[in-house]
Amino acid sequence: MKKFFMLFIVAVLAMVMVACGSSIPKEEETTGSQKESEDTSAVAETEELTITHELDKTIVKKNPEKVIVFDFGTLDSLE
Repeated sequence: MKKFFMLFIVAVLAMVMVACGSSIPKEEETTGSQKESEDTSAVAETEELTITHELDKTIVKKNPEKVIVFDFGTLDSLE
């Protein structure tokens, strides 16, 4: 009985998570993506930063949209 109840709860939670997903129509999604790609291509050409490190050189955008942080102390210093 407990296994059935837990399976039922997991199934209900899965359906709730699926129902709360993105509800943006595909037309708006593609239009927004096209506008963003046009804007970022113009910015990417002019704003690049070259970082020299032990292994080689790396070219990075000056204002990146997404940043990955492996240490929460580093995240605090970015804000």
